[in-house]
Amino acid sequence: MAALPLVEVITALVKLGGKFAEKALELALDPTFNESLSPSAGLTVTPLIFSSIEQEGRWKVKDWKFSTFDSEERQLTNRILADAHAAAESSKTSSPLANPANAPVNFYPSVGTGAATHRAFGPLLTIKVDKPPAKYNFIAAALQALQGSQAGALVSIYTALFEEASAQITADWQHDGLEICGGFAGLTKATGFGSVFGHRANVQLSGTVYGNYLPASYLIGMSGYVNPVGPKYVEFRCAAVVQAGKPIQPLWGQQWDRDTGNPADLNFDPKRTGFNLSVTP
Repeated sequence: MAALPLVEVITALVKLGGKFAEKALELALDPTFNESLSPSAGLTVTPLIFSSIEQEGRWKVKDWKFSTFDSEERQLTNRILADAHAAAESSKTSSPLANPANAPVNFYPSVGTGAATHRAFGPLLTIKVDKPPAKYNFIAAALQALQGSQAGALVSIYTALFEEASAQITADWQHDGLEICGGFAGLTKATGFGSVFGHRANVQLSGTVYGNYLPASYLIGMSGYVNPVGPKYVEFRCAAVVQAGKPIQPLWGQQWDRDTGNPADLNFDPKRTGFNLSVTP
C-alpha cells in the first residue's frame, strides 16, 4: 500500500470539518478501529510444525549400547551414518563409528561433515481474489451523496483496501530420504488483505502422520474461508501428503459458496501453486 488507510481516513474526515473532524479524533483514539484497519484483521493463517518418523524409534547400531536385547538384529539408522558404520566395520584402518549422541547436530548436506538431512519445499495452497467491480466502491459513493466533490479525498482508501489480494501457503521440511525429521507449514507471502473492511481470508492448518510405512509421510489438512468485498463467502477444505524425498501429493480439495453449497474441485499444481483457490467478488 502506498499509505496507511487509517491515516487517509483520519485526514479525509478532518478536511470535511465540523462533526467529521470530531469523529476523526474519536476514531484515531479507538483501538478497535485501529485494529480493524490492520492487515492482521484481513488475513489469518494458523501455522503447523510437523514430523514423521518410524514410530518404534530409530534402530540403533549395536556398538552404541542403546538396545538391551541381545537378539535384536535390526540396525537401520540414518543411511549416511549406516554407510559410514559399514565402512568402519569392513576396514581395518578405520575406527568404529562414533556415537551420534556425542556429536554436534548437522542438518544441511556438507562434504566435510556428511550431514544427515536434506531440505524440501513445496506449495500447498494459493488464494487469489480479483479486484471487485466499481459497484462495491461504497466509500466514494457515500461521500458523493454527502459532500459532492470532496468524495475524492477517500478514493485512495478504496484503492488500498479493495485491490486484488493473494496469499500463498507452503511447506518446508528436513528429511533423510526415509523419515521427515521436522517441518513447517504456513504463510509464505501475501498481498492485499489490508483490513477488515476489504478482502478477508482465514486458513487453519492441521495434520497427522499418514500411514505406517516408509518412506514416512505426513498429511496436512487446510480449511477456512475467503470473504471478498461484496456478498460472496467461499469456504474450502483440502489435504495433501508430504513425504521424505518426494514431491507433495494432493489427496482432495473442494470449495463451495455458502449461497449454493455445491462443492467444486480445487486444482493442484505441485510446482507453482499447490491447490489453487481463485475467487471473483
